[in-house]
Amino acid sequence: MKGRETIPVFFSTDDRYAPYLAVAIASLAKNASKEFDYRLHVLNCGLAKRNRNRLLALAGGNIALEFADVRDYLIRMGGRLHLRDYYTAATYYRFFIPDLFPAYEKGIYLDCDVAINGDIAELYGTDLGENLLGAVTEEVMTDIPTYGRYARTVLGLRPSEYFNAGVLLMNLGKMRRTGLLDRFSALLDRRRFPVAQDQDYLNLLAAGSVTYLDAGWNRTPFPYAPSEEPKLAHYKMNFKPWHYRGVSYEDCFWRYAEATPYYRELLAEREAYSAFDAARDDLQNARLLRLAEEETEKAETLAAEEYRPAVYA
Repeated sequence: MKGRETIPVFFSTDDRYAPYLAVAIASLAKNASKEFDYRLHVLNCGLAKRNRNRLLALAGGNIALEFADVRDYLIRMGGRLHLRDYYTAATYYRFFIPDLFPAYEKGIYLDCDVAINGDIAELYGTDLGENLLGAVTEEVMTDIPTYGRYARTVLGLRPSEYFNAGVLLMNLGKMRRTGLLDRFSALLDRRRFPVAQDQDYLNLLAAGSVTYLDAGWNRTPFPYAPSEEPKLAHYKMNFKPWHYRGVSYEDCFWRYAEATPYYRELLAEREAYSAFDAARDDLQNARLLRLAEEETEKAETLAAEEYRPAVYA
């Protein structure tokens, strides 16, 4: 990579997730190389002016930030996007990126709940060849047998093939050429995935066309995670330092949070997080595990019925 190449990076957010997005942006900017221009696009459905201004204040120099309204795309989906628990429609915005930005052949998508310790240009420089995506294997599919069984039975994927969609290197040109958004829309009409929702859809649509990245580019702070800070920490599930103390890589998060206008609010959020909130998190995780079991059992029953030998009188 030479010269002033532009690195396009995409985020999806709403007002509730704006503080975490600010930390992600601050971390990206802190570790950005001076050799490249970084253009950040925030997909949203109308952020409050206060949040827009606070996020814009984090840009400058070779970091540009723009907002992209995706309401027209949501209208096209016609209310067919499946949601559960605390998820919002923002989790599906990544499907709109190839069509929204036809000038880009390649780009990076990041969830809001990340802290970036490496230069994101290094990730961008990964050669995808003809693959649709670059991504990291989802640890819960390989580490938790119930989810691994779900991946194999419901989706027809090996657990090691199932990727986490929170960090994606996207071959936007090929996504457009292969009609990813239209294929996603058609799949919405045929199948419903209540467990991992958008991530399940994307795994099916990109199956066999994935470059698997080093796990350091999407490291969940599980208690058994390596102690050294990864290139990118992904604070998913119950491992959120703005809710809990003692989370792996929490110092990394707060180091960047301190550089944002939301620092005090994030500290207050952690202090206000109650035992009731923690119990609710545990209950949601237990429900999700049970949901994966139920979906797997349904798929196994359906497969057994489809392959049951005919019985003649």
